[in-house]
Amino acid sequence: MISIIKKIPKILLILILVSAILWKFKPDGISEIGWHLLIIFISTIIIIISALMPLGALAILSLAATVVTGTLSTSEALSGFNSDISWLILLALFVSESISKSGLGMRIAYYLIGKSRNSLISLSYTLVICELILSPAIPSAVARGSGIIYPILTSLIEVLNKKEKKEDINFYLIKVCFNSTVITSAITLTAMAANPLIISIAGTFGINISWNTWFIAAIIPGLLNLILMPIILYYILKPNDIDISEVKEFAKNQLDSLKAFTKEEILITSTLIGLITLWIFGDYLEINATETILIGCSLLLITGIITWDEVIANKKAWEIFIWFSTLLMLSEYLVKFGAISWINEGIQYLIHGIDKTIMIPVALFLFFYLHYLFVSITAYVSILFAPFLIILLNLGIPEKISVMVLAIIAILSGGLTHYTIGIAPSYYSISGVKVQKWCKIGFFISTINVLIWLTVCAIWWKFINWY
Repeated sequence: MISIIKKIPKILLILILVSAILWKFKPDGISEIGWHLLIIFISTIIIIISALMPLGALAILSLAATVVTGTLSTSEALSGFNSDISWLILLALFVSESISKSGLGMRIAYYLIGKSRNSLISLSYTLVICELILSPAIPSAVARGSGIIYPILTSLIEVLNKKEKKEDINFYLIKVCFNSTVITSAITLTAMAANPLIISIAGTFGINISWNTWFIAAIIPGLLNLILMPIILYYILKPNDIDISEVKEFAKNQLDSLKAFTKEEILITSTLIGLITLWIFGDYLEINATETILIGCSLLLITGIITWDEVIANKKAWEIFIWFSTLLMLSEYLVKFGAISWINEGIQYLIHGIDKTIMIPVALFLFFYLHYLFVSITAYVSILFAPFLIILLNLGIPEKISVMVLAIIAILSGGLTHYTIGIAPSYYSISGVKVQKWCKIGFFISTINVLIWLTVCAIWWKFINWY
């Protein structure tokens, strides 16, 4: 027995002990179930931050805690798995796997690189366009950035450095690719797993944001940011411009080495076009995003593009489904049993009497830079999004604007460091720069990115009558 206890991480034992002590000390103004759920939720987030165990395993632990303690019934604890949003993520991950398997993503990237102009800035824009094309259909920044763009980038760097090492050019291209993944993750609801989590949290407040609503709100500021970002980085990093003819030749050779455009790729391309079309016009056709992805995934299964064995074997997709559904369930019941209302009352008391013109920028500033404290965007969104949403709503900011401003800030803050978003470690590992330089550039470009978004959003959202 003692040997088993010794194998349990100390921080987990401490959390269990502290939780057991707090369990009986319920403050006034919150229900007993709400208090117990809040303890389980905060403990879950602490374990996510400390990276003690895989997220899927932690989710099972959290589910067990809610049931074993009698806080929720089994059906209540498992209710997150009934969510449309959970299934949207799972099915979209299956579709994205078909893109990677078929080589369609690589084909698109090499084709565009081969057609780019003979300059470094042109190459950077080509990589940005690749990221933008892939982002709506691949709901994981890691799968998209690290799985498709990253291997292409490392091959291009190898070609560029064949005769001599070009560290400034390498770092510039790495930062462009990294930031393009971050920015495109903010443009569509299905561009990263944290986005549906944000929508789910907003839904607990009765605020509904569809795929179409998110896309309309984000497309103009997102495109402008993608246009400006490579130029801004070019002036910050000052890389030497070079002849990229060897890179273009390499891309053309890689494209030639691929088989002719297959029926599989044609079917996937047609499916993706159909998915994006239905996501854009879904509100008018009364087809929601989950129904759309069900249709797309079914087509790929019927045509054999995706096999059932591949669905079962997609461990990453199932892990995301399990932890996302668990966090979604906890968020919903925190609202239902009054924990969020209790937090709301506390926040209202703290901000009472403070001038809105001071409080709004301070709140946004804090929300953005508090991401430095989190090694996971999931933990960051899970623990901070709801409290800051409450602050903005209490300050009189319209509902949709409050959700989308915080969503954009949360995603763009992923570019701050080498750990604030899942793709960061991969890109940092090949950068060849010290942590201080990576984080310094990350601070500058991320701050500029968010200022671009907030400025353009203020104009664009006025134009589309959001306020």
